[in-house]
Amino acid sequence: MQIEGRTHRSAAWAWLALIAIMASGISAISTADAHGASATPVASATPVPTGTVFGGFTSQHLPSFFRVSKNEKMLVAGSAEIRLKCTSGATDVFEDDFSHLRIPANGRFTGNWAVPLTKQADGSSFAGAGAMVAHLNRSAQKVEGTWQIHVMTVSATGQADTCDSGMVRFTDVQ
Repeated sequence: MQIEGRTHRSAAWAWLALIAIMASGISAISTADAHGASATPVASATPVPTGTVFGGFTSQHLPSFFRVSKNEKMLVAGSAEIRLKCTSGATDVFEDDFSHLRIPANGRFTGNWAVPLTKQADGSSFAGAGAMVAHLNRSAQKVEGTWQIHVMTVSATGQADTCDSGMVRFTDVQ
């Protein structure tokens, strides 16, 4: 998937596939073991990137974070968990992220993604789109903005479900 000429490395495809699987009635498999413990990450010899990290919560009380380059001209990474409400009555939390977005002198930057209607092997289909608009304030102490995600699934039997986050606000500080 392309975002402003770059490949989006978000989990959008995986999350949309998971939503499609859930809509088709197949249960997802957890990566945790029988005791609920997840795999321990391995330390990397890669140097830690420099820059400023901002953290906070969305208007849905879910976490969000941003890492801005040292010169404040690039969003190195930004991520938020967004709650979606579906017409079926279901709710789901979707993790979305953006990286390598240019931050112009006015501090306003945007990212978006879209997945066209995609048919699965089981006959179900899904589509989705997401957008984030943010602003790094002049003193580089705060990132704030809005995030929105919209997803549609259609089961193999033709039952459609539309999920939307609405406009979700976030404010992240150093």
